[in-house]
Amino acid sequence: MKKIIITSIFLIIRIPCFSQNTGAVDALIREGLDKNFTSIQREARSLNEFERNFIYNQHEKDWLVGGAVNLVPPLFFFLPNFGIGNFIQGDNAGGAITLVGGTTGYVLGWVGIAGMIAANDDNVPSWALATTIGGFISFYAFSAFGVVRALLYPNSYNKKLKGVLYFSQASTYDVLPEFYVTKNKSELTLIRIRF
Repeated sequence: MKKIIITSIFLIIRIPCFSQNTGAVDALIREGLDKNFTSIQREARSLNEFERNFIYNQHEKDWLVGGAVNLVPPLFFFLPNFGIGNFIQGDNAGGAITLVGGTTGYVLGWVGIAGMIAANDDNVPSWALATTIGGFISFYAFSAFGVVRALLYPNSYNKKLKGVLYFSQASTYDVLPEFYVTKNKSELTLIRIRF
């Protein structure tokens, strides 16, 4: 009965602390990891290991979806991927580069083809041939950039996220109460320092 009462008290204390600490860090990360890097670091100092893992798992980026979304259109349908996979991952810079470069190359390729069709004779204009070849090479180059960026960006983002949440720290401190129950004893820790 004593253990149940202590556990209940701990949970009542622990749950509000957990939601306040993780809520502030979660909101800052959603607003932008790079934009709020210093604020996130400051707030993350008070998080314990469980809370850090919880937030990391919520915001961890996955390479599979973004890479597949960017790979399928140019490979199977001869269409630009428009950087959609990059935008899904939250990589707006990579998405914008892929969108503008790929779409411009695709349009130029079709402008060149239209110029060749409009020539009406056996003499293909050199500008049309150059525009077609250059446009479609550019289209595929930017599509490939989008795929590679979608595969590499999550790793870079996840490393930065781990760093801001102090995963790589050799020493940590917890200010929140923690409760451990073993077979022989129960322990309530208010402050824990590890080196």
